[in-house]
Amino acid sequence: MIAALSSISFVSSSLDILQITLLILATDDIVTTTISSVTAVSRTARRPAFGAVFLLNNVSHLRHHLLLEPSDDIILSLLSPATSEALNSAYRTAKAGYFDLNFSPLMQAITDDPRDKSNKAAAKEKFTRFFDLLDELVERHRLAKVLEDDPRARGELGEEVVMLVIPSFQRFTQKQKDKEFSKSECRTLWIFVEFAAHVYCFLR
Repeated sequence: MIAALSSISFVSSSLDILQITLLILATDDIVTTTISSVTAVSRTARRPAFGAVFLLNNVSHLRHHLLLEPSDDIILSLLSPATSEALNSAYRTAKAGYFDLNFSPLMQAITDDPRDKSNKAAAKEKFTRFFDLLDELVERHRLAKVLEDDPRARGELGEEVVMLVIPSFQRFTQKQKDKEFSKSECRTLWIFVEFAAHVYCFLR
C-alpha cells in the first residue's frame, strides 16, 4: 500500500494520504464488484459455453485496460496488489471455465473408456462424435468472437487450443492402427483436424 501511495504522489499536491487511500479502496471495490457482476451475468446464459466466452471476453478486457496496458499510469497507481491479483485470478478462472465448457466435450469424445467396445465401428463412432462437436465449436466461435479486441491474447489462446487438440487427436489416431483403419483414412482425418484447429485459432 505504501509503495502505491508513493507512486501517485504526483497526482495532485492537494491530495493527502487519506484521500489517496480512499481512491485505492474505491478502485478495489469497483473492480471486484465488476468482476462479480459479469460472472453472475455469464451464469444466466442459456448455453453455458456462450456464457464462458462472455466472461472471458469481459474479464480479459478489464484486465487488459486496467492492468496490462492502461491508458494512463495513474490507473496502475490506483491498483493495490490485492486488486491486481483479483484481476489475474479472475482471468485465470475465466479461461479455465472457457476451456472446460468449450473443449472438455471435444476431448471426451476421443478419450478411452474401458467400457467402450474395442472395435473399428466404435472407433469410427468416436471420430464422428469428435467432428460433430468440432463443427459446433467452430460455428459457436463464428457467432461469439473470443478476445476480439486483444490480438495478442487471442493468439496465445489459439496456441493453447492447438496444443490441447492436436496431441490428443494424434494419440487417438495412432491407437486406431490396430483397428484396421487405412492409412488414407487416418491421414484424411488428421489433415482435417489439423486444418480445423488452425482455422479455429481463431478464425482470423
